[in-house]
Amino acid sequence: ANDPAEVFGHLIEDMAKARDEVVRALEELGSTAERRDNPIWTIKGEWAIDHKVVEMMGSARREVVIISIHNDYLRRYARNVAAASEGRKVTVVMLEGSGDFTGLLGNAKLLNIGRGKLSPPEPFMSTAMEDAERSMDYDVEMVMVCDREVSVILSKERNGHRAIISSGTVVDYFINRMIDLTIMEARECDGPC
Repeated sequence: ANDPAEVFGHLIEDMAKARDEVVRALEELGSTAERRDNPIWTIKGEWAIDHKVVEMMGSARREVVIISIHNDYLRRYARNVAAASEGRKVTVVMLEGSGDFTGLLGNAKLLNIGRGKLSPPEPFMSTAMEDAERSMDYDVEMVMVCDREVSVILSKERNGHRAIISSGTVVDYFINRMIDLTIMEARECDGPC
């Protein structure tokens, strides 16, 4: 008869090898699908959203810009923002509570803007955003752009959260334009704003 501990050890090794193969295959599939076939995609689920946002920050080569409308996500990603700011230009625009983040975001440039100054860059978008805000079906919580190429909009929708990721589309044009206009209207925070 075989030693049960030895048999169990072999089973664990086989499971670990199988797990590693599945993870490798899924990573290959995911990177191929993201980059080639899907310029816009959505992600639901806290773990998946967190994983993608952290991955985007880490893979940015030059710049990360964040507009934080509600600070829950920014609080969650503060360490990642600080880490990203070590090797890249990072700008964070906040609507509220910027004093709470003094010193937590590393070398990030911290800006503050009043709620009334945050508006979409194109007039036709204002009506759509006002309608969504009134219905409370959608609540944009954070917008992030990496290297002016890839953007993510994090929103609360009915009973869950969603990340909408765009790469190389006209959506990125509008998001980059909104970010530029927002930064122009914002003021820099030396201490609490």
